[in-house]
Amino acid sequence: MSLGAISKIEQQTSVALAAPVEEAREHVRQQAVANADEIDWFEGKSGGRKQRAWLWVVTTSLVTVFKIAKSRGEDVAREMLGDGFQGVLGADRWSAYNRMKGRHPRHGGWRPGTEARSPVGSDPGRPSASIPRWPSRRGR
Repeated sequence: MSLGAISKIEQQTSVALAAPVEEAREHVRQQAVANADEIDWFEGKSGGRKQRAWLWVVTTSLVTVFKIAKSRGEDVAREMLGDGFQGVLGADRWSAYNRMKGRHPRHGGWRPGTEARSPVGSDPGRPSASIPRWPSRRGR
């Protein structure tokens, strides 16, 4: 398969997925509760160095939307959630989320020995189960 054929397939796929992706974005923007996060992402090389980007994710109970952007700024958070997001937003304390209405900050990631406890089943006499927290990518 030639590079030109791959490029053409990529373009056709992008066109075919444009409407469903926009529908997913609109669904996320209309939800009462969403969670958002971003993590560093590297793309290709320029001058022998990897080019840094950011993988953004917004997730709800039914739909998850991803975006790779060159920025980690508030503009990307607003693009993902829309200017009028009225729901409760679970997000870390990164400044890009500071102006989002309804933001509910999460604390740092999982560390050994810091498991949350949650009852198993409805019987209060049963032992708790360890539920690990999400690992921090910064080693905090």
